[in-house]
Amino acid sequence: PGLSEAERAVEAGDWTTAVAAIRTLIASGPDAWDDAAALVLAILAVDDPVEYTLREAELDPLASEIAFHRHAVPLARATGTVGAELYLELAFAWLGEAGEGAFLVECLEDASDEEAARILHALGGNVTPALLPKILARLRAETRLQAQSLYLRAIASSPAVAESALRDLAAGPNRVPAELASAALQMIRPPVTGFLVLGVPSRDDPRMGTRPRPGGSLQRGDIVTAVEGKAIAGEADWKAALQGAGGRGPVTLTLLRRGQDSELRVPGPLAGIKGRFVTKGESLKWDGR
Repeated sequence: PGLSEAERAVEAGDWTTAVAAIRTLIASGPDAWDDAAALVLAILAVDDPVEYTLREAELDPLASEIAFHRHAVPLARATGTVGAELYLELAFAWLGEAGEGAFLVECLEDASDEEAARILHALGGNVTPALLPKILARLRAETRLQAQSLYLRAIASSPAVAESALRDLAAGPNRVPAELASAALQMIRPPVTGFLVLGVPSRDDPRMGTRPRPGGSLQRGDIVTAVEGKAIAGEADWKAALQGAGGRGPVTLTLLRRGQDSELRVPGPLAGIKGRFVTKGESLKWDGR
C-alpha cells in the first residue's frame, strides 16, 4: 500500500505526499529500500534547474535516513541517469553532514572525476585520524592538480587532522602537494602577523598586480606583512595602507606565500582585496575553499 501511494503521488507531481510515502516505505525495512530509491530517482529526473531546486527542497525530510542512503548510493551509481546523478550530489552531502566519512572514502573507489569531487567536498570537515592515511595515500598517488587540491581542501577543513597533516605534506618531497599544503597551512595557522588575503579582483582587473620576475599576482592565502615597507602590525595599519594607496600609483607589498617571503608591485588601489587581519600563531578555521 505504501508503494502504491508513493507511485501515484510521483506520477501526479505531488512531491510532499510522495516523500512522506517514501519515508513510510523506508521505515518498513530494507526489503522496500530498492523501491524507495527508484522513487527518489524518479522525483529527481528533471533537466530544468529551477524545477530541480524545488524538488530538492521537498526531499529534505530524507536527509536523516542515513542507513537508506548507504544502501541507495551504490544503486544510484550503477544507474547513471540524470536523477541518479542529482541524487548522489544530495546523498554525499547528507552522508558528510552525518559524519559518514568512512563510507565516503569507500565510495572514492572507482569514482568518476565528477563523483570524486562531490565526495571530497562532502568529506570536508570529516577527515578523522583513522581516515587520514587512506586520504593521504590517494593524494600522493594523484597526479592531477585539481584532484590534489580537492584532497588538500578536505584535509585542511578537518580540524582533527589539518595542522599536523599539512605540516607533513609541506615538508614532503612532492613539490605540488607541498606547495598546496604550505598555502593551506598559512590559512589555518598563520606563521606571521599581517593581512590574510581571502579574495582578489578578477584576473583582468589591474589591481591583481604584476612584476617582471616569476611569482605571479596576488593570490588567495597570501599574508601581506608590509605596505611600502611599513609593517602591518594591526588592523589600523591595514586601514591606513588602504587610505594611503587610494589615489597613488604602484604599491609595493611585502608578503608571505607558501612559507616564502616575497615582494609584489600592485598598481592600486588596495580596496579590491578582501581578507582579514591575523596574528602569528592564531588558530583559524578554514572551510577548504
